Amino acid sequence: MASNVVGLSVYLLDKEESREIKCAQNALTRAKAKKTVIEAKIAEAQLKELETLSGLQNNVFVVDDIKETKQDD
Repeated sequence: MASNVVGLSVYLLDKEESREIKCAQNALTRAKAKKTVIEAKIAEAQLKELETLSGLQNNVFVVDDIKETKQDD
């Protein structure tokens, strides 16, 4: 009878360990997926910024605000 109780205890512990391992693996998979989504959003934002900057490089801005100053002698 005692061996049945020990066997059942071992079985239940193994089953609980398997369940916890599965939960941990699922949480890790979800975290990796979330990281990938965030990295993709960052890459899209960087691409948009580069496209904006490359558009500005094609334009030439001339600033002509030089004023002559009179010098009193």
